[in-house]
Amino acid sequence: MESTSTELLERRVLEAAKAAEERNDPPSAWAVEASRFARESGAGGVPNLEMGRALVAGLCFSNNTPSFWKYLEQALASRLLCPLHVLSLLTPRKKNV
Repeated sequence: MESTSTELLERRVLEAAKAAEERNDPPSAWAVEASRFARESGAGGVPNLEMGRALVAGLCFSNNTPSFWKYLEQALASRLLCPLHVLSLLTPRKKNV
C-alpha cells in the first residue's frame, strides 16, 4: 500500500511540474501545489521524504532541465524537503565489488 501511495505522489508531482513548466508558473506556485499533493497522499509531514524521492528520481534524472532544478530549489527553500535527505539522494553510491 505504501509503494502505491509513493508512486501516486511521484506521478502527481511530476505531472504538476511539467504543467507548471508549460504554463511558466513561478517555482513558488508549483511548490504550494506539490505540498498539497503530499498532504493529500498522506505521505507524511514536512519535510517530506517521499516527495524528496519523487523529485530527485523523477525530475532531476528523468527530466533534467533548469526549471526542474528551480522547483527543487524552491521546495528546499520552502522547507518541504530536508536538504540532507536530498543531498543523500543526489550522492552517487559506490558499488561493492
